[in-house]
Amino acid sequence: MLVVGSVNKSENGLPGANVFASDKEGNKLTPLIGIATNAQGDFTLELPNNVNYLTATYVGYNPQTIAVNSKIDFELTSGYGLDEFVVEAKREVKKPKNWIIIVIIAAIILFIYLKNRK
Repeated sequence: MLVVGSVNKSENGLPGANVFASDKEGNKLTPLIGIATNAQGDFTLELPNNVNYLTATYVGYNPQTIAVNSKIDFELTSGYGLDEFVVEAKREVKKPKNWIIIVIIAAIILFIYLKNRK
């Protein structure tokens, strides 16, 4: 069966949303049959006769499962939101492994330079 449809949020298409064959609870079937929506949120999918449901998912939205028919339009709702978040980064500055040797050699060179200056 050829199924065409769209995945939307507030009447705007969701590009890159996942649409896949599933059971009534939204679990993926094996073998996996699915597709990602195009830039307008539309899709076309050829399904075997034993597939009865399609599920649409998108990051940050609640998945939706609908019984298969020739035209399916999903309307996803926001699943969760972040009020604020903090990103922290930490960089450890490492000294060279032989840093003490470098300091000693620099001190010797400085000592020789100052001694020969007189």
